[in-house]
Amino acid sequence: MSESLNRLSQEVNHAVTENLAEVQDYVNITLQKEYYKCGYECFSKDKNQIQRCVERCSLPVERAGAILQNELNRFQERLQRSMMVCRDRVEISGGSVEDDASKMREMEVCMKTSVREQMKNLPKLAEHIKKQIASTDGSRS
Repeated sequence: MSESLNRLSQEVNHAVTENLAEVQDYVNITLQKEYYKCGYECFSKDKNQIQRCVERCSLPVERAGAILQNELNRFQERLQRSMMVCRDRVEISGGSVEDDASKMREMEVCMKTSVREQMKNLPKLAEHIKKQIASTDGSRS
């Protein structure tokens, strides 16, 4: 793809990182810290219960990580679908995008518009993820 689409990809990566930084910090720092504290306390229990206790301690981190990954995958799927729609729109008018520079530009404009539209939803996505995590671990992020 063109340089402009590479820049767009970098823009998306930056926006995702920026909008989800708080959520990722919560999962990678706060929940991990709670996991290690909880796990440490497991060793003061009956030695036959240590493994089960540590596994229980890891559940909030695992759930939060799964929620985050699932939502990022869904965001990626929406991006891919919107780009496929752009390609279809251009190709339906006839010919191949790869063979026609004007069709390629038309597709790029459509993709930029679609991707930026998806990026506007990132703050809502971050809030949605926070709510899901809070509802599964009973705490606030």
